[in-house]
Amino acid sequence: MNEIRAIDTIAESSLPLAEIAAEFGGKAAGLVRLRRSGVTTPPTWFVPPSVGVEAIDGAGLDPEVARWAVRSSGASEDGEQRSFAGLFSSELAVEPTAVPAAVARVRASGTNARLRAGYRFADPGPIPVVLQPFLDAALAGVWIGDGAGGGVLEWSSSGTDAVVAGTVTPSREVWRAGELVSERSERTIDTARLAHGGTERQRGAAVSGTPLHAEGRKIGARCLIVEQAVGAACDLEFCVHAGQLVWLQCRPVTARIPVGVSGDSKGDVVVSGFAAAGGVSTGRPRVMLSPEDEAWEHGDILVVRYTSIDWVPLMTEASAIVTDIGGGLSHAAIIARELGIPCVTGTETGTRALGSLKRVTVDGDAGKVRR
Repeated sequence: MNEIRAIDTIAESSLPLAEIAAEFGGKAAGLVRLRRSGVTTPPTWFVPPSVGVEAIDGAGLDPEVARWAVRSSGASEDGEQRSFAGLFSSELAVEPTAVPAAVARVRASGTNARLRAGYRFADPGPIPVVLQPFLDAALAGVWIGDGAGGGVLEWSSSGTDAVVAGTVTPSREVWRAGELVSERSERTIDTARLAHGGTERQRGAAVSGTPLHAEGRKIGARCLIVEQAVGAACDLEFCVHAGQLVWLQCRPVTARIPVGVSGDSKGDVVVSGFAAAGGVSTGRPRVMLSPEDEAWEHGDILVVRYTSIDWVPLMTEASAIVTDIGGGLSHAAIIARELGIPCVTGTETGTRALGSLKRVTVDGDAGKVRR
């Protein structure tokens, strides 16, 4: 196809999801799956690689949109086996005049070094792009379900992409058999403020201890309804905009989330956090300030304040990952689960407590690090 297509046109067509993914990418296919299941999505446009960036202006996009979300939608992205979480680029809050240039940059992100280093992935060439209005969100988050009435919900009021980027330690709800079984409100830490000095107490955001609602209903319950409609476990991104719950993305679930229990309880607990990726690994903790730090050695336990996608090459060499900040549904945690290495996030003090230790055990099933 050589034109930008609105989601309504594709959703109402008879095109199989596999063909939609091949033409418009995994994010596009997930959004169409939502729409065909009766779930409302934002107005969305799909831009295949065959459309020149010069044709994007005035190509049927809504002229009333003040800012855009320009998201990657690779054919290999957001699939059943691997999500490639955050490895391709997306750009948020893009001014209308800057959309063509943003599309060009997102398309080119299929050649990035982190993708090749992390997954030994062949160059996919220019990748499809999804365009949506950028919504100012009162809060935003992620749900990853099990398809059987259970799942984990994490959210923050610190920005649309804060939870997935791992730049906050979010609030969390755990659901089992259709019921909310636990809640945890975490102090979120704004990493932009961390870079400008001051104490963590001064810079930490306030925590809301109230259950998460939108439109009078718990969002976790709404996520379960979406999974029922889709007929499968879902990785859902959402935001609450103007008091309304908005579904932004839908992906297959690629790996199990630990339930916070482990049979391995030997040793004294040094730090605790979210059980983000299962398994147990013992090794040397290496506190890293930069992905280029020469102290790193293959097989070390990666210990950082928070991870971004720039850390992926080291993550593929790590025996385990520990972060001060972040939840269990961040890009880093998803990648750790796909790589099959233990990960504990949101420990708050991991970089301080583990730096002087020669050997520790990371228990990703229990969310604990022991000496």
